[in-house]
Amino acid sequence: MVCRNKDRAAAAQNEIIEQSKNQDVHIHILDLSSPRKVWEFAQNFTQQNTVHVLINNAGCMVNQRELTEEGLEKNFSTNTLGTFILTMALLPAMKKVEHPRVITVSSGGMLVQKLNVDDLQFEKGTFDGTMAYAQNKVSWALLTRRQWRK
Repeated sequence: MVCRNKDRAAAAQNEIIEQSKNQDVHIHILDLSSPRKVWEFAQNFTQQNTVHVLINNAGCMVNQRELTEEGLEKNFSTNTLGTFILTMALLPAMKKVEHPRVITVSSGGMLVQKLNVDDLQFEKGTFDGTMAYAQNKVSWALLTRRQWRK
């Protein structure tokens, strides 16, 4: 599991182990809002590992416009860009196995916002974290539908 919060990751890990009886559940702490860190993690991970199933469930909803150290809007950087980079960079690890899968988790929140390709980072107008989150989820639904069907 790639998670940003160590305590919540450990709790999820324990629950998965308890429910599945599978002890082979590992945690990797990573801030998906940092494209550089995501790329570095994935490059290192693919050298030693395979991926059978990737479940993209990253999500944050920052209600005040906040920029990452790379100057990206935090919701977009985490929910869209970081997840896209992680998925693309893990493809070599997925190609090592038969029938790999990418599962994208979205939410009904995506239904309240259309994708505005001219303002992916909500730089224009009044910032609304809920609408930024919704747009991020729309973008992932569209990316999944278009890219991962191959």
